[in-house]
Amino acid sequence: MTNIRRLELEQREALGVDFTQGSVEDTDELEQLLYEIIKEFKLVVVSMNTAPLYQQERLRSLLEVTIDDQFREAINSAVSRQSRVVAAINAKIDTLNTVMVWFTIGLGALSLPLIIYGCYWLFNRLYQPLILIRNTTNAIASGQYQQPISEKLDYEFQ
Repeated sequence: MTNIRRLELEQREALGVDFTQGSVEDTDELEQLLYEIIKEFKLVVVSMNTAPLYQQERLRSLLEVTIDDQFREAINSAVSRQSRVVAAINAKIDTLNTVMVWFTIGLGALSLPLIIYGCYWLFNRLYQPLILIRNTTNAIASGQYQQPISEKLDYEFQ
């Protein structure tokens, strides 16, 4: 029960009281009910030799009323509350996933023009000197030796 309470408190600290309202209290109620069941069972065991009919009735009451009804209801209540906590966590995760998807789409939409411009700029930086060299080599091949390369080229092309 100590570990369960510690986990409930960690969950409350991580998610806040709004999401975990009642979960720590459920654990306290379960712990109290377990102690009552153990105490009652010990009393039944101790009275084993005194009154068998009374012992049977007390054991039946312990099994049917306390364990079957009260303990089961307490467990169901705790499970129901935890289901709501899990649903809230899943809703937060879905919201975060949606935000991440839209952020990625927005980032892509903003960066796409920059990528296109960068490719255009790089293509022109590399392609223009090649066109100039091709035109000059075609002129030389056709016998026009006086046509100089009119633009200053990068070091690699020079």
